[in-house]
Amino acid sequence: MKKHGFQVSQISSHSLRAGGAMALHLNRVPTHTIRKMGRWSSDTFLDYIHEQIAVFSAGLSTAMGKQILFHNIGFKSISTPVLDNADT
Repeated sequence: MKKHGFQVSQISSHSLRAGGAMALHLNRVPTHTIRKMGRWSSDTFLDYIHEQIAVFSAGLSTAMGKQILFHNIGFKSISTPVLDNADT
């Protein structure tokens, strides 16, 4: 902990519980399993788990660069209906 700049006094069982929930979330464990394993009695644990941008975005640039063959299908433009004086 000291190597990463944390003091022992800054860590509590709550830190470990919240950190464990986050670690499970980052490993794509379903939230209902995290709730059961952490013995959370409410959905409060959802406040402790969040998407980490590095994990969330992993592989997105590769997916965006993947060539997908597709064809545009043309369509006729739809004209704006003309209202007669009775409708105005």
